[in-house]
Amino acid sequence: MKQQLRHDEKTQTVILCCGSKRCPELKIEDDQVTITDDYGQKINISKEQASLIPQALEMLSDKPTDA
Repeated sequence: MKQQLRHDEKTQTVILCCGSKRCPELKIEDDQVTITDDYGQKINISKEQASLIPQALEMLSDKPTDA
């Protein structure tokens, strides 16, 4: 299934939907981003740290893997 973002206005979260029963969620409160994984575990990072995630993903994707 195609991955998509879904905004839940009631809980003010964005759900990273992949078609499974549980999907990760993001929520912003004050200057903190809370990421809740598929199993209910949470991490909190600053909005500034969260803004670096696309760049980090790019760096990791471009990194050659050891075979």
